[in-house]
Amino acid sequence: MNQVILVTGASRGIGKSIAESLAKEGNTVIGTSRSNFKYNNNNLISMKLDITVRDDIDKFFLKLKEENLLPNVLINNAGITSDKLFMRMTNDDWDNVLSTNLTGVFNITKACIKNMIRNRNGRIINISSILLSTISEMYFNILSLTLDIIYIFFSSNSDFESISSNIVS
Repeated sequence: MNQVILVTGASRGIGKSIAESLAKEGNTVIGTSRSNFKYNNNNLISMKLDITVRDDIDKFFLKLKEENLLPNVLINNAGITSDKLFMRMTNDDWDNVLSTNLTGVFNITKACIKNMIRNRNGRIINISSILLSTISEMYFNILSLTLDIIYIFFSSNSDFESISSNIVS
C-alpha cells in the first residue's frame, strides 16, 4: 500500500537516505528541512519547514491537506547538536538544541497525530544520535511514554486500528 510519509531533516544524511529508500518502494515521501533543497525523484517532495515554528507547521499542514498529502507515517529525524563542552555552551546553544530536538518533535508530532487519529491508523518513528540518547535518556523515555499513552488510549477503542511509536538511536 502506498503510504504518505513525512520525514523531517531530510535534506541530507540519514534523513535523505531514508526518504530516498522509502520513495523507491513506491511511497509518496515529503522531506523537510530548514534550508531549501530538491530531490531527483518523482515520489519525493521537498519542502522547507522549521519544526520549531508552530505557525509554519500550521501553514505546512494546511498546504498538505489542500494537496491531499496528509501523512500517515511520521519520521522525526530533524535534530541539531552543539558540539561544545558544557561550560562553553551558551544559553542560546542550549535553547536551540532543545527547541529543535524536543519542542520541534512535539510540534510536528502533535500536528501529524490529528490525521492519524481521524484515520485510525498511523506510525511515528523518532530518530536521534546515540550520543544524544546517552546524554538525554530521560527525554526519550518521556517522549516514548507520551506516545505509548496515546497508543494505549486509542488502541483500546474498538474502532481504532493502530498508532504506534518507536525510537531509534
